[in-house]
Amino acid sequence: MDHVTTPLCASCGKTLTAEYCSHCGERKFDHHALSLTHFAEHAFEAFSHFDMAILRTLKTLVMAPGRLTADWALGCRKPYLPPVQFFLVMNLLFFITQSLNHWNTLTTNLDVHITGTAHKDLAREMVKERIAQRGIEYENYRAVFDAKAAIQAKSMVILMVPVFSLAVAALSFGMGRYAVEHLVFSLHYYSFFLLYLSVTSSVASVVLWGLRSAGIAPSDTAVDRVASSIMLVCLGGYLSLAIRAVYQNRLWVSVLKAGVLVGVSLGILYLYRFALFAVTFRST
Repeated sequence: MDHVTTPLCASCGKTLTAEYCSHCGERKFDHHALSLTHFAEHAFEAFSHFDMAILRTLKTLVMAPGRLTADWALGCRKPYLPPVQFFLVMNLLFFITQSLNHWNTLTTNLDVHITGTAHKDLAREMVKERIAQRGIEYENYRAVFDAKAAIQAKSMVILMVPVFSLAVAALSFGMGRYAVEHLVFSLHYYSFFLLYLSVTSSVASVVLWGLRSAGIAPSDTAVDRVASSIMLVCLGGYLSLAIRAVYQNRLWVSVLKAGVLVGVSLGILYLYRFALFAVTFRST
């Protein structure tokens, strides 16, 4: 008597009764999957789906503040990139544009640490002692520090997200929201923040190049003040709309909470820069 071999799932070993495994969801193996044609089809589908998802997520992030978080909380997640994945994409975009535009908003080189931060006096003394101990020139240590800081910054940016979510949770206390909702809201906010910095730094670089070509050279202090003022207004407005969309607060409550959160984000940015200095200093 001939025996018919029942196919087993390649992933979990369970008996397959349909095209997909009812236990783990793995698709039934077919030797066609080993062909170049199938591989090309699958690759094209994966890239096209990713492209559509990221474009839809970007459009929603910018045009409808808070909609990504609100949809996520309601279970509508398939049309968009997952929050963490989208944040990482924006993080990559930010550091690429920052390196091209030579801005150091989040990287913060050693010169800025010892001259333009709240911890500049402490940083100056620590660096002075370090180079004296090692008997090296400041320029040599600065080159090593800046290179290391650029690497550390890429992985440390995400640390701002959970801290910010604690402030969001505190302002939403008693509303019956889950902690993960505040975390997702923070991921989307910082995704917008990184996108904003990527775009504005690129635009500012072009504008400054045009001004300098025309013989107009604004000081770094003036540029920083203008850029900071515009950023605070834009982030405050964005947060107001996002809070209203996600937490259903009245407009004046949303504006008030946004003002508080903008202040919190500035404090977090300082703590991030100090932490970046401390971690980089320890490793150089």
